[in-house]
Amino acid sequence: MIHAPCRGAVVNLSNRIHSAYKIRTLTTTTSSRRSSICSATRSGSSHSRHLQSKAKLTQHRQSVALHSKSYTTASTTTTTTMSATTTKPPIPNLRDLAGGSSSILRPNLILRSAAPPTVSSPELEALNISTVFDLRSALEAARPNSSGDAGNPEAPEQWPGGPRRVHVPVFEGADYGPEAVALRFRKYADSHPTEGFVTAYRDIAIAGAPAFATVLNHIASDEFDPVAQKPILVHCTAGKDRTGVLCALILSLCDIPDEVVAEEYGLTTQGMAAAKPGLIKYLVSTPAFAGDEAGAERMLSSKPEAMVATLAMIRKEWGSTEGFFLKESKLSPDTITRVRQKLIISN
Repeated sequence: MIHAPCRGAVVNLSNRIHSAYKIRTLTTTTSSRRSSICSATRSGSSHSRHLQSKAKLTQHRQSVALHSKSYTTASTTTTTTMSATTTKPPIPNLRDLAGGSSSILRPNLILRSAAPPTVSSPELEALNISTVFDLRSALEAARPNSSGDAGNPEAPEQWPGGPRRVHVPVFEGADYGPEAVALRFRKYADSHPTEGFVTAYRDIAIAGAPAFATVLNHIASDEFDPVAQKPILVHCTAGKDRTGVLCALILSLCDIPDEVVAEEYGLTTQGMAAAKPGLIKYLVSTPAFAGDEAGAERMLSSKPEAMVATLAMIRKEWGSTEGFFLKESKLSPDTITRVRQKLIISN
């Protein structure tokens, strides 16, 4: 369990995922997972269930703020991994992708974050991470990270004696940190910021398909033991865009509803809160934004609607998240089945 304080908020988040998942899968059949889920939510006979789901999503939004404060709120709750009095996470924007122990997904299997330190600490060691997947380019990995540690794109370990590090860049020779994404898609910042994110995230999904395959093949492998309590960590520079796309695709592959996937993505707003003022200051100093602080703010946002639109684009172009992984990442149906078996709690 990563977020010790505000444990109730984490459990609430987990219950939200579980409840929404059950609503979406009431009519699931082996012949058509996605079409059955859609028909269950869209049919007139499921109107009352839809209202219940909407109400629960509202409750979930309220829990997001509490969840995002889990490192900064004092609590008497203790866990085996983190001190209850920890004032900040050992890695910026760190969280468990499953959202907590009661989720439909097994907790403490996939962690996501911004770039982690390259020097060990008791808090990092307590996470018990087995493998770190670095989605940054070599250019980004060579820079000092948010902790000020010197970068080394060739390092086989995240820190000396620490977890194995696997460098799987989404873009081999390009900077694709949050400020770089904002600059690339500046034209959308004023009139249609969601379209800008969909365009950017489509680029990330296609370019990152081989890197994503490496992560999912590892999850499907015998090396990845879901009961060992040795999670993997996936990250990019800020843990926002490349990490956000991969994590959203994984959640969607496990049939987590779009609204819940988007809310998880939205947690990055709080995860990036400390770094955001500096990023905005940098952007408004560039010719592309020319002092437009509001435009910079929009393009650095992690609004749930951007991820909802991205997942709609994935289905429009590839039919489903599974279709995307089959075609672009060249995963086999058997690998996808094993990923689901590893991540989803069986009934």
